Amino acid sequence: MDHKLETLYSLGGGLRNTGPRELVNAHFNGESLERLLIGPGALPDSVVSMRNCSFSKCSIKEVFLIHGGVILDNVVFDSLRFPDMATISAQTVFNRVVFKGKMKGSGLWVKPLQFADPAMRPIYDQWASDAWSSIDWMLDISELETKEVEIVGLPASKLRWNPERHVVVKREWVSSDAWKELNFPFSSFWRQRVKRLDAFNVTEGLYSLPLPEEKIYLQAKEDMSRLIECGLLAMND
Repeated sequence: MDHKLETLYSLGGGLRNTGPRELVNAHFNGESLERLLIGPGALPDSVVSMRNCSFSKCSIKEVFLIHGGVILDNVVFDSLRFPDMATISAQTVFNRVVFKGKMKGSGLWVKPLQFADPAMRPIYDQWASDAWSSIDWMLDISELETKEVEIVGLPASKLRWNPERHVVVKREWVSSDAWKELNFPFSSFWRQRVKRLDAFNVTEGLYSLPLPEEKIYLQAKEDMSRLIECGLLAMND
């Protein structure tokens, strides 16, 4: 097995206090990968890191999952194929991570992951958020083409997206009179996204807009216009 591929596979697995594990300056082009499973890292001394790496036009047979306690620094994922959602823990440190091209999978999901020991979650949350202030931008999906995107638990100010495809939804909307007057039905695209924020107990999230061929597309776009008109949603959000 190629040394860099072997190192990649060694980054996955349970919490281990065996020192840091890392993959640096590795570039995979057109590879058939068994899995892309990274972490979890055991804080504070056994962090898992991937730096200056790229994955282009690779096929992933099994899981695409990145756990907490991981550092992704200058990593590009371009035109990948995988069977389900690409799932990444929001307890990851993102620095200049790019998803782009056509992704052949259900989509991209960044969210806070649960731990077997609930007391560990705030430790990982704090570890990741401590890195935010020193990072210019964290994650860029502006050139990503995929059916579904949900990014919760990261600050929208550190994200880059395409306003034609993506939108930032804010939990604070529900406390405004304007939101109450809109009176969207329970099944509304917008109400459902706000409920997702409640479920994860986060203040905002970045979501993909429905595609034109989806049944909810026209209603979601009409409701989006109403959100803009009442001032809840800015044109550049």
